[in-house]
Amino acid sequence: VCVIITAWNQVEKTIACLESVLAQTYGNLSVLVVNNNSQDDTVAQVSSKFPKASILDLPKNLGPTGGYNAGFRR
Repeated sequence: VCVIITAWNQVEKTIACLESVLAQTYGNLSVLVVNNNSQDDTVAQVSSKFPKASILDLPKNLGPTGGYNAGFRR
């Protein structure tokens, strides 16, 4: 199972979401954070605190649906 999380300038909420997802007991889990061109330090904080999470750093904000679609295509 891959959990795809879109993020845009909400690093605190993204971290809380990741903590919740990774607290699940299901063992076969991967996480992809799609950064929708955030201007805060989302990428740095997520990669530092959650090294096993994959990050797709988009060059522009595609909105939630576009971010999810980019994650699905990856």
